[in-house]
Amino acid sequence: MATKRNSKAKPRRESEDPQNKSNEGSGVVTSEAPPAPPGPTKSGTNDHDTTPKRKKWLEITGVSLGILVAVIYIFQLRAMQKQIALTEAAISNAQENFRIDESPVMWATPQKPIVEADHPILWDVRFTNYGKSSARNVRFCAAISFGVKLSDIPVPTRAQCEARPSPKTVTVFPQGYSQFTTIFSSVPVSKEGVDKINSTDAGAIVMGAIYYDDAFGHSYESMFCSARLTTGAVMSCDKYNDIKQTK
Repeated sequence: MATKRNSKAKPRRESEDPQNKSNEGSGVVTSEAPPAPPGPTKSGTNDHDTTPKRKKWLEITGVSLGILVAVIYIFQLRAMQKQIALTEAAISNAQENFRIDESPVMWATPQKPIVEADHPILWDVRFTNYGKSSARNVRFCAAISFGVKLSDIPVPTRAQCEARPSPKTVTVFPQGYSQFTTIFSSVPVSKEGVDKINSTDAGAIVMGAIYYDDAFGHSYESMFCSARLTTGAVMSCDKYNDIKQTK
């Protein structure tokens, strides 16, 4: 009687794998290599390195900001220089106005002259400093003319005035100080000359100049001219009266 065999196949054990058996028999140990890392995908950020471009843009931005700051600084500097110039001009103008306001002002006031036949004409002149500071190095000179018209008398120069034989002095006039000086004609007046002077307006004329300096080193000139009227009074001439700065 035949026996029945189990038709179910037994599962093969790993040790029964021919390959494993061959490996076991040969004494070779096998190992599987680790999987390779996945490569970058198309949507990744590592396709192109943007570091150089960023660096370049940062450099351009830095240079642009530097130029902008420099331009702003230049404009501010120019504005500051302009403001400084305006301030200096204002200070200079203030100093000049102060100097002008404080400068000495010399003036002459001729009195009534003494006119006598066969004698020189005597004319007292008062010199006064009407300014707010002392007049230094004051020099003045004057001369008397008669028998001529004022229009015929040339404008005297400083050299001509100082060359005339009239009283001269060099002194200091403090503020408000006055001094009298007598001017006399270079020749005596005849009786006919006296009659003409007494009957003619501006028959006798006194003309002169005052030269002086201030404490700042500036120089001035005051020119004066007065004429005798038939009444004996004295009036200012219609020209040759002026005050000016010469230095």
